[in-house]
Amino acid sequence: MTDVSTQFELMVISGSASLQETLATLDSVALISVPTTARALSLLDGDWLPGAVYVEDTLRGTLDDVWAIVRAAMRRQVRVVVNLQGRGAGRASEFQAAGATVIDARTPDAVADQVSKALGTRRRAHSEAIMVAVTAVKGGVGKTLLTAMLAEGLRQRGVSVLVIDNDISNSGIRPTFRIPSTAPTYTGLLGDGLGMAAWTPERLRSCIYQHRESGLDFLLGPEEMVEAIHDLDSKNFYAFLHAVRQLSGYQVLLFDTSPEIVRRPAPYIVGREGGWLVLPAPPSRKERTGVLNLLRALRHNPGDDLTGRTLLVGMEPERGVVSSLSTALPLFAREAPSARLLGTLVHDPRTVSLADAGEQGYRSPLTVVPHGRFARSVHDIVDALAHEIGLTTPLAKPRSTLLDRLFRARPVAPAGVAMDGRKVAA
Repeated sequence: MTDVSTQFELMVISGSASLQETLATLDSVALISVPTTARALSLLDGDWLPGAVYVEDTLRGTLDDVWAIVRAAMRRQVRVVVNLQGRGAGRASEFQAAGATVIDARTPDAVADQVSKALGTRRRAHSEAIMVAVTAVKGGVGKTLLTAMLAEGLRQRGVSVLVIDNDISNSGIRPTFRIPSTAPTYTGLLGDGLGMAAWTPERLRSCIYQHRESGLDFLLGPEEMVEAIHDLDSKNFYAFLHAVRQLSGYQVLLFDTSPEIVRRPAPYIVGREGGWLVLPAPPSRKERTGVLNLLRALRHNPGDDLTGRTLLVGMEPERGVVSSLSTALPLFAREAPSARLLGTLVHDPRTVSLADAGEQGYRSPLTVVPHGRFARSVHDIVDALAHEIGLTTPLAKPRSTLLDRLFRARPVAPAGVAMDGRKVAA
């Protein structure tokens, strides 16, 4: 039997590119990806032998093909791990009797954990950071504003946050935080011609932009519309995600994702990998329909219902809008009973625009009116988020006394801006 305590080769017979990228996190293991059972049988009958074989019963073909691989490997004294999650699930005892190690994992992370245990190796450790992806299927619903306020609110609670700009076709993070065009981009690593080998913790760390005004760190997408060479498909995002999770020093990894989730399914991947999904939920008809469609898609996600890891934030409508959250929220609850409501983000365009109006760089809306309704709603949502995801914050929620609300809730305009938002001469 091959000694797996040193460098060895693992033959992987799977059609899942994301699984192969996850298995690449195993220490002292070189992956040999084999696309078909016929090719695997040919290799097992040849002169070269792998240290171990991973095969699953979700491959095209029959269960007899899986049996053929197991028998060929055992005949050559090669260790075999069989993942039974489909048509072979009821025959685990037969595979075990043949000498194979049987697992029943569905997500790539779970597979890697069980394969690692079966082979006596280790995975390169992920950080303990909690992943949170803010997502929507429609632009203009407040997704980037919500991402920014969650990041700011967590930072004010003493939490170290890495903000990942994953809306790479139309980034709102850069203009929101007034990040200069000279800031590095992680998508630029794809232009080096390294393919998925570009995604290493060391290379990503060189791309982190430290935002002095907010105290937040960022991994930024491109400032302009992304070129095809710099896009992240599922395979690349899995590799990128695993490299990000090896970055130390952060308690929360906060993703601002693209509404094009069919083309860029980052929210699904973050959810499958144990992260949390936060959905801005406006009540108006078009936006409400988008939320319902997304909840439905998350509920019917292949393998796992992701609504149990989904958190809603009600978005207070503008004045004059007849649709109300009191009408919309029961619809969301009926579609996804497992999803939870974090609270309601107050609609306060005046505070947001005042923060954006100054000439002296970025200013947080939370500091413009620190005791106003908007800031209080953000802190309440952050408090609920921390509770739901099991995050202990070093600092308590900022307090607003009745005196604060009555006499200290007046906006403090930035230099060069009048209280109505007009720019004035110095």
